Amino acid sequence: MRRASVLCKLVCGLMMSLITYVGLAAEATKVMTKYETVAAANYKHYTLGKFNGNLKIILNTIDGDADLYIKEGQEEKANFENYDISSATCGYDYIDIPASLSKPLSISVYGHPTYDNSTFELKVITYRLDNDDSFVHDDDVHDDETRGSLLMMILEFIFEILLDVLV
Repeated sequence: MRRASVLCKLVCGLMMSLITYVGLAAEATKVMTKYETVAAANYKHYTLGKFNGNLKIILNTIDGDADLYIKEGQEEKANFENYDISSATCGYDYIDIPASLSKPLSISVYGHPTYDNSTFELKVITYRLDNDDSFVHDDDVHDDETRGSLLMMILEFIFEILLDVLV
């Protein structure tokens, strides 16, 4: 059963990575990457401050079932009852945030109660569309800035899944 789950995540991850790659221009910057575990029916909360440009928020659930919730502003934290945008699938969730969305953003990862713990990787990537000349990012919000090819990020993701399958 575990092997089938991992293979399903691999196929979904590959498909979503290809969609992500086709949908983004060659210039992308990783803003943040977090590897964490959230307990059942609990949240991990993050605040993303000022930034300019489009964002892609990617939640890859490695074990369990984690869901993604986004809310504009910082007055209230996002949760499954109070959010502006969400993605709640089993495995690979992603949300495109347009540059026009108000900042800062509350990002919350919820651990579904059917699992004791959910382990996840959360990535935030800024990107410039081919027809968007206004791409600017604020270096103050980048805690894990990595410039480079989006293709390398996709290959890294595929390699991590393959290691999970083989181990």
